Amino acid sequence: MNGYLKVSLWLLAATLGPSAMPANEVKGTIATNTTWFATNSPYVLTGGVTVGKGATLRIEPGTSLHIKSGVDLVVTNGGRLLAEGTAAAPIRFTRVPGTTSRWGGIVVAGSVGSPETRISYAQIDGNDYTAIYGAGGTLLLDHLTFGSADRQYLSLDRSSFVVSHCYFPTGTTQFEPMHGDGGIRADGRAIVRDCYFGGTLGYSDTIDFTGGNRDKNQPILQFYNNVFNGTSDDILDLDGTDAWVEGNIFLHAHRNGAPDTAAAISGGERNRDSSEVTIIGNLFFDCDQAATAKEGNFFTMINNTIVRTTKTGGRDSASAVLCVRDLEPRPTGFGVGFYMEGNIIVDAEQLVRNYVAESTTVTFNHNILPSAWEGPGSGNTIVDPKLKHIPQVSETYFTNWLDAQILREWFSLLPGSPALGTGPNGLDKGGVIRLGASISGEPSAKTSETTAKLTVGVNRSGNGIPPRGFPSGSGYTHYKWRLDSGAWSAEMPIATPISVTALAAGPHYVEVIGKRDSGLYQDDPALGADAVVTRSRTWTVQNKQ
Repeated sequence: MNGYLKVSLWLLAATLGPSAMPANEVKGTIATNTTWFATNSPYVLTGGVTVGKGATLRIEPGTSLHIKSGVDLVVTNGGRLLAEGTAAAPIRFTRVPGTTSRWGGIVVAGSVGSPETRISYAQIDGNDYTAIYGAGGTLLLDHLTFGSADRQYLSLDRSSFVVSHCYFPTGTTQFEPMHGDGGIRADGRAIVRDCYFGGTLGYSDTIDFTGGNRDKNQPILQFYNNVFNGTSDDILDLDGTDAWVEGNIFLHAHRNGAPDTAAAISGGERNRDSSEVTIIGNLFFDCDQAATAKEGNFFTMINNTIVRTTKTGGRDSASAVLCVRDLEPRPTGFGVGFYMEGNIIVDAEQLVRNYVAESTTVTFNHNILPSAWEGPGSGNTIVDPKLKHIPQVSETYFTNWLDAQILREWFSLLPGSPALGTGPNGLDKGGVIRLGASISGEPSAKTSETTAKLTVGVNRSGNGIPPRGFPSGSGYTHYKWRLDSGAWSAEMPIATPISVTALAAGPHYVEVIGKRDSGLYQDDPALGADAVVTRSRTWTVQNKQ
């Protein structure tokens, strides 16, 4: 097509409207590197399109795909899809305009070493099956929105994935927005961060995932800085699945259609595998339970803020901060237990539900509690933590990720709070803390000492924490450090303090990157804006007079 004719067609389409725009019809196998251009959009998929082994399909920002009834877009093992839109020019996967029939979905297959498919700044709607299904594939999914709220959004089986900045609307039918089975691919990673998840209906968890255990040296599922705004069952249902859960906001987990308890984070066994989960720096509000660990599971909860654990809003007969077994619809086995430290807990009907001391171990150390705990642990206090604002439930039905961040301000501490500086490794208690490892032990702001010893945290073992599930303890297991932006040290065990000597006169500080028990360093590029370096307070060495 010569340039004059092409421009003329586009001017005609602009006059007649979108339905008159020229379309490219495509189907079949893409065997060589191919680009679909926005200027040739829309592309109409009249039959199945398969990206073959060794081929890359690149879709330009601003391109629309109109997909006919029942048609799938499939990336085979060894193929690659790069559909990378922008905020100003997103890519759209949708049905053919003027029709009500649904297309299939996007399928990404793969195996160890398969190339990464990337879909970003894209809207997906009109699909009939799961919008994106990973079957051993490698996926990076960023800034996606889903327009069909009656079909599952993601199913990621045996895959490697990073899911970030995506918007998952409240479902209009019963389904689990995100699902995964078979664990994580052996060479892969599984990260969900900075996403917004709406609610569910009926017997549906928000995220149901199975597989990945530390004691088998398998990759571990990780959640960072997400907002979960409600569920009718569990928000995170992790059966036989170890995980790291940090910096998230959990809201409105109530039993409304599920036969058993509802919790923000829950798990049981799967094929004799249990779930060992580190839960650190999160905020919980208006949930039947903050966490349920049953059937041999064990959770550590460090530096979280948990407000209003209540059955109000759901159909359960009771609620608690923690639950160690289900009794309905039939009794389950007990969890191994919980370890609780540095948490702020406000407004709870009870601390632990279905607790039998001979069958499980729940330890509370140095928490702010709403009522006394008679079981294992010490250093707990029953005091007002002086949070800035405890909202009404009606204030917390947020419709997007950004609006929900006000909860971090509301749950921060007023001057004079007993939680200030009294948490693990010198942090504040509660969940309003920064991502990453902590540093304590800096010298006073001005000192004549030319040496310093600093402690990196936090890591916990003992107290019922099972070594099999947490081989190097729960929390940060190793770290690297540097002085005054110098070279990074070799990896060091978390139990080894930082020792600096022969400090020259002048200001000094130490920076740390911690390695989580998930195996990921806190500055890993996969974490994007959540990749952080922890910096100590600056101190100044003065010459002795």
